[in-house]
Amino acid sequence: MEYKTKTIQYSKIAQETFQASEPIIYEILWNGVKFELLVNWRKGSHQAVVFGTGAVEKAKSKLPIFSRNTWMQDLPCSGIWYFDPTVYLGDATLCWCYGTNKRWYLEDISVIIKSILDKFEVKMSDTLFFGSSGGGYTAAILASMLHGKATAINPQWIILNYYAEHVKRFQETVLKPGEKLLDERIRAISLFQRESNFPLIHQIQNIQAERDITTQLIPFLSEITAAQVDCGGRLIVEFYSAEGGHGAMPSKDETLRFILEDLERPLPDDR
Repeated sequence: MEYKTKTIQYSKIAQETFQASEPIIYEILWNGVKFELLVNWRKGSHQAVVFGTGAVEKAKSKLPIFSRNTWMQDLPCSGIWYFDPTVYLGDATLCWCYGTNKRWYLEDISVIIKSILDKFEVKMSDTLFFGSSGGGYTAAILASMLHGKATAINPQWIILNYYAEHVKRFQETVLKPGEKLLDERIRAISLFQRESNFPLIHQIQNIQAERDITTQLIPFLSEITAAQVDCGGRLIVEFYSAEGGHGAMPSKDETLRFILEDLERPLPDDR
């Protein structure tokens, strides 16, 4: 689907309403980086879902890619889709919005998203960050940064535990000689500790994705225990079973049900 595109400087973002009558791709130019977000404002709604993107197939698809953007017509609320500009920097197809060691693109994206939500007059308690795989990871990180909630399908929690070939290309894309990956960007628990905020997370996990469970979920739970992080009432893990492992997603109808239910789920601090 083709959408209109509007380019603005970040310095002018306060002057933009983001309340167009049709979906628009915003190219926001900020200190040499182009951040691309698809925005669909739903008049009369005071809720929003923010969608992340996992691995992209550069050879088969025109960039940017906004995963599940066609679902906007099925949502009763506003929607925001963000693309990871890190993938323009090299050959990697999945970069978890890392950016460079000098600049964390996901942190910049969080600032832009917050600006748009403020224009929508949508509170963080009425916002859901959603994604699968790498998009699930960034959804949870954004929820921690912005004190919101996330729904993550088959997410990563420890990036270095992901498939070695992906991690190698990722490192080659984001690091300069002599640099090392920054821990708070590649381990969810490290960022949660930095923010002093374990967000409300609903993880939806394919029980047949054995590698996800042994290299991501179980080590993540061990990290929570070792760090003595209070996640009481903030981590819900729900399993489904589908052949195909990591890439076997729940159906669209099931996923939309998860999204709408989690959108209504109150933050623990609101109870």
